[in-house]
Amino acid sequence: MIDNRVCPTCGKKIKYLENENARSNNKYCSRECYELTRSPILQEAKRQGKTIRQLIVDLMNEYKKPTIAGEIIGTSHLQIMYWIKKLKIKAVWQ
Repeated sequence: MIDNRVCPTCGKKIKYLENENARSNNKYCSRECYELTRSPILQEAKRQGKTIRQLIVDLMNEYKKPTIAGEIIGTSHLQIMYWIKKLKIKAVWQ
């Protein structure tokens, strides 16, 4: 059965094949659209047209604290610290 659906993130039509016995998990048109619904940091980076690294560096340079940077984006300071560690950003703040 071929079904036409719409991606909730970007609004593009999705065509996928669904088996009679199994559910399809294709609710998004791409992995990028799926991730955008899951991470506020990715949403903000895309909205500003920056990379995640550049977004975090700019926020940390301006606000100096991961708690405040997390509140600006709409996530926790632990998520900011996770990305700092993952991207190997050398952060210096007081």
